[in-house]
Amino acid sequence: LALVAKVLTPSRVLADAAIANGVDPARVAVCPNGVAVPAARRDRRPGPVRFGYIGGPDNRSKGLPTLLAAADLLDVGGWTLHLVSVARAAARIPLTILDRVRLLPAFPPSRRADVLAGLDCLVVPSLMRESYSMVTREALAAGLPVIASDSGGPQEILRDNANGWTFATSDAVDLAAVMRRLVLDPPLRERLAGGAAATPVPSLDTQLDQLERVYQ
Repeated sequence: LALVAKVLTPSRVLADAAIANGVDPARVAVCPNGVAVPAARRDRRPGPVRFGYIGGPDNRSKGLPTLLAAADLLDVGGWTLHLVSVARAAARIPLTILDRVRLLPAFPPSRRADVLAGLDCLVVPSLMRESYSMVTREALAAGLPVIASDSGGPQEILRDNANGWTFATSDAVDLAAVMRRLVLDPPLRERLAGGAAATPVPSLDTQLDQLERVYQ
């Protein structure tokens, strides 16, 4: 790193980590990852509130067990949980909520807008420290409120009671309280959706412009 002219990080939290580990602050710059903004979100259809989780190979570090525990604590009806790209064997869904959980297959990037349009709220319950969280930005760009753990990257763009909510990392009780509030308060969901759609999200063009300025 001593030979590098500039260290680019996608978030302030990662820039601070680089500086704390000895990188000269003058050589560190935040360059947020650009998001391909999806097509306008379709009007919500009537029915239960659809919470969504987009998984990956290691669902433990992404906090899936915390989400399932929180869902199991919900003492209200009117919701479903959509797990995208999560194998049934890995999910370990509690029997008490089995009828409310939908397992959806992995999807190509070209279908991202359709997948997000099928949800009312995205949950990002990461246990790991997120350096940025592209999926948080993609959801907001699609007009989708986000509930995320206070894990770093998502906190830099989420505003409680404005475009989503944060909860204490690994705290299923705290997450359940936020989910319950969204289920019981339709005006709140509408307001958060409007706040999500109005949130400025870095585009690919803005990222490329910044990169070109750095290299020039």
